Formats: sequence, C-alpha cells, structure tokens
Amino acid sequence: MPIAGLTKRGLRLLLCAAVIVVLAAVVVGGTRLQSSIRELRSLTVGQVDLSQVRDGEYEGEFDGGLVKAKVRVRVSGHRLTDLAILRHDTGLGRKAQSIVNTVVQAQSLSVDAIAEATYSSKVILKATGAT
Repeated sequence: MPIAGLTKRGLRLLLCAAVIVVLAAVVVGGTRLQSSIRELRSLTVGQVDLSQVRDGEYEGEFDGGLVKAKVRVRVSGHRLTDLAILRHDTGLGRKAQSIVNTVVQAQSLSVDAIAEATYSSKVILKATGAT
C-alpha cells in the first residue's frame, strides 16, 4: 500500500536521498570538527606588557570554534588584580576555568594549561590577551 501517494520505488528513492543527506551532513560536520581541533592545537598565546596597560576594567573574547570564552580583566597599578570568566562555551573543559587564579598569581599569560582542558585553557588565555 503506498504511503502518502508514494510507490515502493518512490519510497526507496526518498529513503536513499535521506541517507545521502545525513551522510553528507556527517562528513561536513566531521571536516569542520577536524579543522577546529587543528586551529586549537596550533593556537598560540602572546604576552601582555602590564606596564603599558592603564588602570581599569577590560573585556576580551576569543572564538576557537569548539571553545569560546569571554573574560573581564581588572588592572590596577600595572598589576592584574582580577580575572573573571564571563562566558565559557566548552564541552569537557570546565576545569580550565581555574587557570584564572594561576594567571593572576603569575601576572602573566605564560602559564601551563590545565591538564585535560588544554584547548579551553588556551582559549581563556587568548581571550585574556585580547583585552
């Protein structure tokens, strides 16, 4: 019995087309995922010369594809006095958020990434440097 006016042949063609569309979406999504991971792996974080930064609050953000972060930085007396994460879109990298304490203590972005949250750590550091 035909479904919604489709013959068996028409239904098979429709199912084949649906399978092709789903496979194409998987391939495109996988390609984007691989590209984003390559970008995060090669991401470098520069230094900020705090002696050149005026007192105040600054916001910075960075979009690493899979991971995004927005931060607020407070500078007083050419020292980083506070670093807060305003937004952190990530999968399993939530533990990277503890890097803010390390950055404030070190007064530097040259700190080790949090283990098992390397990409998120890099994105938070990059957002901090973008302030």
